[in-house]
Amino acid sequence: MIILGVTINNFYLSLLLIMKRLFLLLILSVLCVVSCKEYIMRKSISKAVLEFESYTIRIPSDVIVIDNGRVHTYSPNTRPKLLVVIDHEMCTECQISHLSLYENLFSLPGAEIDYDVMIIVEPDDNGPLEALSSIIKTRFPHPVLLDADRQFSSSNTISFGSFRFNVFMIDKNGKPVFVGNPTLTDAMMSSFTEAVSLLSSAQ
Repeated sequence: MIILGVTINNFYLSLLLIMKRLFLLLILSVLCVVSCKEYIMRKSISKAVLEFESYTIRIPSDVIVIDNGRVHTYSPNTRPKLLVVIDHEMCTECQISHLSLYENLFSLPGAEIDYDVMIIVEPDDNGPLEALSSIIKTRFPHPVLLDADRQFSSSNTISFGSFRFNVFMIDKNGKPVFVGNPTLTDAMMSSFTEAVSLLSSAQ
């Protein structure tokens, strides 16, 4: 009986050891899959950013500017620009109601160069009048450009519906030099500051 008890105990101990090893292998396999997927995603994003930075961004001249409830025409210039693009693929009404999320962009470091912060809104299927009314109602304290005819999208063969690419900086020639919202992370802010420094040294 003692020998049988010892044998049974050894059997359960061996089974428990096997289960622990299998569980460890399962955890390692999951971590490996997650790491591989994360690597592929990062590589894909890096490739997309590089492709995006190869474009030249064109800003249409006949857009209107809503500034503290006043409406006037846009005056083009060659200054670098930090752009926020709300295109018609997004829910325009939703994005306009959350314009305050971008307010910090108007007080970023970079005083050593003269650049504009521009929020460009393309109306969705509800039309430009609805978008104009929504922008005025928000009382956003900074200028917002309304692209009533969606010329920005038609002039630039890029989809700005991705939130990865709806905030970016261009130089005086329209070439993207920074992609992303610098207020989201310290790393993004560091990259933005570096981009601004490079623009400053190029002037």
